[in-house]
Amino acid sequence: MAQASTLIFVYGTCLPGEQWHGALVDAVTLGAAKTDARYELYDLGTFPAMVEAGTCAVHGELYEVGPALLATLDALEGHPIFLQRTAVVLSDGRTAQAWVLPPGRPTHGARRISTGMWLQRRTPRPPSDTAAPAPKATSKAADASLDAKRKATA
Repeated sequence: MAQASTLIFVYGTCLPGEQWHGALVDAVTLGAAKTDARYELYDLGTFPAMVEAGTCAVHGELYEVGPALLATLDALEGHPIFLQRTAVVLSDGRTAQAWVLPPGRPTHGARRISTGMWLQRRTPRPPSDTAAPAPKATSKAADASLDAKRKATA
């Protein structure tokens, strides 16, 4: 008999490119999703935390996971001590399990992510294939020195 799967919503360190995404290697990826606009997302440093009772739609991804993977994710997220796994309402009306800060847990000092998008919280980096401009010589003496070095290495 097949074990029941659970629909989960991830919004932070389990997203592609983040530190715990590899934990979802055996999960069924269902694609991008967002919550209904009744939550808040906070930057707690190296990970985010979603809080119920807000006005923000939190963006993330949906997965189907089995019981063993759900238990692993509970451990990663610190359930039930730090974050609590609970049903969240998605923008399409479905519900999924997600890990949120328990009611009453303080968020003072944490930066609110008003876009609801953990992956866009940082300043974007320039593409890695963008070459830096070559330095310009500032004098004839510098030009002559560069020419001499080029000839010596040719």
